[in-house]
Amino acid sequence: MDENYVKEVSALIERYKAAEGLFIKLANYAGSQFENVLSKIPNEFEEHLQNAVMALLSAAYEASGTISNASISQSVPSYFHKITVIFSGAIGGATGLPGALAELPITITTMFSSFQKIATQYGFDPDDVETKMECINIFSMGGPLDIDDDNELSFITARLGLQGEIISKLIAKTAEKFSVKLSQKLISQAVPVLGAVTGATLNYTFISYYEEMAHVRFGLKKLQLKHPNINLIQDFVRRFNKPSVA
Repeated sequence: MDENYVKEVSALIERYKAAEGLFIKLANYAGSQFENVLSKIPNEFEEHLQNAVMALLSAAYEASGTISNASISQSVPSYFHKITVIFSGAIGGATGLPGALAELPITITTMFSSFQKIATQYGFDPDDVETKMECINIFSMGGPLDIDDDNELSFITARLGLQGEIISKLIAKTAEKFSVKLSQKLISQAVPVLGAVTGATLNYTFISYYEEMAHVRFGLKKLQLKHPNINLIQDFVRRFNKPSVA
């Protein structure tokens, strides 16, 4: 195991931990500030949200090839995606929960496009089915990640066949996890005006966190290709859980 490998995997672990800390702090703060809104949300809200997220993820997946091939998409700077979701979050949050729900297609599609752009930085084809499935998987990495569950970080491979059924199951599983975190954000945007500030802030936090997860996933995927004989996931988990030296 060479020194470069150790440095690279350690850097990805630190990147993951730093991103997780910011995400959790903001999500917890938002949840604590708007607990009274929870009582006003219908019991069926989470189920409807999960179905909506599933449809939006499917739409983003299907449209992703067109988006990534567009000349404007290839030339936009990396901060473009953050600016887009900040504005959409502010506008959506200003009109309360209905507006927050209305801006979801922009937020999810923009985040997906951002993940594809990050994938290219690591040498992956953004339009490859396997890459797009990894982009979907990133949405399921809502912190704190259960780092003992190897499946959370396992890579999609061609051995799965990449059939329509596999993609549908992945989207359904991801929607279930992502909607839980998303519901906290939407509830926090339920108060008009104040929701505009919260929506912009949380959208920035969401995309910042998930972009870091994209760097971690595609960084690990590239590292696995360079070191095929190493059980990278197992090693990542072991190093992640290793106590820091005082």
